[in-house]
Amino acid sequence: MQILVADNSTAIEKYVQKVLHHSHVKTLCIKDGLVAFNRALKGQFDIIFFGQQLSTLSGLACIAGLKTNAAHLKHFKCPYLVLTTSQVDVAHDKVGSMADQIIIKDQNYYEHI
Repeated sequence: MQILVADNSTAIEKYVQKVLHHSHVKTLCIKDGLVAFNRALKGQFDIIFFGQQLSTLSGLACIAGLKTNAAHLKHFKCPYLVLTTSQVDVAHDKVGSMADQIIIKDQNYYEHI
């Protein structure tokens, strides 16, 4: 299994890597949304965590782009997409609802992962 973590937060990267270290899951961490989106298009990942606020391309834009590609390209299998955000209202947003799962960054954030 391969997981991509696209988030500006170094703390989140380290936490996800620490949690997944013992499961021998390959994890790649990228801070730039456009770079993460282009890597995701190669179809190498089973799960992708997108932070909402990334440089170059937001997590929401990445999710919308990947879902659109999956709908129009038969050879592209969309991975499981997780959006991490501190904005509760994003779950009800049209683009936010495209994510397979939304994890709210609150005081219980690390329990949600």
